[in-house]
Amino acid sequence: MRFDNLEREAVRVYLVGERREWLLGRVEPGARALLRLPRADGPAYVRLAVVPGERLTLRAGPEVRAWVTYPPPAAALAARQWTFAQGQLTPLRPPTP
Repeated sequence: MRFDNLEREAVRVYLVGERREWLLGRVEPGARALLRLPRADGPAYVRLAVVPGERLTLRAGPEVRAWVTYPPPAAALAARQWTFAQGQLTPLRPPTP
């Protein structure tokens, strides 16, 4: 999954499931990263959480500073490109054929 951080500070990107969370990676300010998503068994519904700043968190889902997406199936989340800019987490449109 491609992730663009257009903010002026680093962010940590998490995948938040019903029972588990995964740290996908840290993305530096102004950087683009390709983040690997863990393999989901079945139609897992997960959210993408982005936490600005240097601090690592053990629970990104309830983190007060986290920007969180709606819970789409994991496959739909991976098929998008995401941008974090001006305090907004935004999916980019998928490329048209």
